[in-house]
Amino acid sequence: MAATDNEQDQGEPELSHPRYEVEYAITSLNDDDAMSQVRRNGKVFYIHVSPSQFVNSPATTEKYLLYLEVLRSGEEVIDDVFDTDVYDWATRPFESFYTELAPSPAPPEGHGDIRVTLGEYLDPEWFVFNLDVVDEELRPRQVEMEENPYLSSPPVSLGRDFLDDLQTWTALYDPARIMLSFKNHEDALFKLPRKVLVDNEQTACFFKLCDSPKQTEGTQHLQEDRRCQPGVFAAHMPPPWRHCE
Repeated sequence: MAATDNEQDQGEPELSHPRYEVEYAITSLNDDDAMSQVRRNGKVFYIHVSPSQFVNSPATTEKYLLYLEVLRSGEEVIDDVFDTDVYDWATRPFESFYTELAPSPAPPEGHGDIRVTLGEYLDPEWFVFNLDVVDEELRPRQVEMEENPYLSSPPVSLGRDFLDDLQTWTALYDPARIMLSFKNHEDALFKLPRKVLVDNEQTACFFKLCDSPKQTEGTQHLQEDRRCQPGVFAAHMPPPWRHCE
């Protein structure tokens, strides 16, 4: 599902809604549960919704199942119900948690000093929540957990031969030494980066997230990039142009 940013418009009253980014929502083939991932000020909130947690709430259950149909379809709208309506319904009840657990690290005049590494983006502090419903009333609830239940898989391990070959045509960098690059520095706390800075922030690289849990799919992405190299060089990209992985 496409991500949506609920950042308030300039003309809205301040603090009408806190800023946060709904990065995606996933559903299950085995049940009617759904999970939304929200990012705010560099921290991630996992919001789990299950009709098994709805008590004496037939109207809400009916609405949720309609919303679930929209999420499963992958469409932006079905019968005048937009996917953004679903995101709002599932995530807005938790706004007080967002502001409490992920306060802004700097006042607006200090946003230019915000610096976020790729390592911090990929391994953020996280929180888990359930959305309960009792007598048609939405009741957001935090769930204390020691391990993240939504990590899809352990990190992919690449073979030595593959890494040796990779170093012949690209450059490898420690995520802790890669800085996210945004025109609006505050966006680094909310958005998926499209550009990053390396070499002490002297070199800009386009960033593409390869988050497949399967090693074969991850290496296929890299192999496809390598096949594109002749065409990229033939395009005579102006310096300093580098391909970073």
